[in-house]
Amino acid sequence: MKSLAKALMLILLLFNTGVLISSADSPPPLPNTFSGTVKFANSSGQFDVPAGTVIEALIENVTKGSTTVIEAGKYQMDVSGTYDDDGKNIAFIVNNLTAEQRAVFNASSPPPVTLNLIVNLHGQTSPTPKQKVPRKPIAGKLEVIIIPENPTIYDNVSMEVKLTYPTAGYKEKFGNASIKNNTITVNIDSEEPKGMAAQVITTYSKKYNLGYLSEGAYTCEVYINGALAEAYRFVATITASQPTPAPASGGGGGV
Repeated sequence: MKSLAKALMLILLLFNTGVLISSADSPPPLPNTFSGTVKFANSSGQFDVPAGTVIEALIENVTKGSTTVIEAGKYQMDVSGTYDDDGKNIAFIVNNLTAEQRAVFNASSPPPVTLNLIVNLHGQTSPTPKQKVPRKPIAGKLEVIIIPENPTIYDNVSMEVKLTYPTAGYKEKFGNASIKNNTITVNIDSEEPKGMAAQVITTYSKKYNLGYLSEGAYTCEVYINGALAEAYRFVATITASQPTPAPASGGGGGV
């Protein structure tokens, strides 16, 4: 009986001192590996995501992996998770834009997965963490127009910001456009009509010359009285080859 009591005490002691190895001490699962094509899509079709673009993998809004596109239109990345992440969705964020495709994390050491990613540029908005202030509804209609609509790196790009109100009497002061880290920012000071206003549709606009843009995805953020009113996205692409100038007319001749 004494031997049995000593054995039970020893087992309890081992539990209390943590000598017994728990599952929490086991090594983490191997990363899930994904690769394939990665493309932007708009009304004109699909085109390769440019080299240098950052892709992140998120599980429940926590970054679990990231990579940089080396060859345009292709990617490969590892997603590292825990056993608690098993069966949870993986979202792929391409240059702050969410891809249509998702995956499920597998903690049981799965083989590499081929997953082709497509990022639809229509309807995308800036991620909430990037917004310093919430979007503020405005009385009128705000439009951001990129000229040309689908620019390449060889185009001299311009942007028109247009505000249309159902009545007259508004006072709009358009600030300059600034570009930083592929984000184009415009600030507008707006003053609503005081008293009665004529019931006539009134439009205010300003055109900005953005010049020749580097290849990549851009966000145009328009702030009205300090509040984000619109976040419009477009991509400057690289064409198969630089446009060839038209041959000069005339010339030639012999001796």
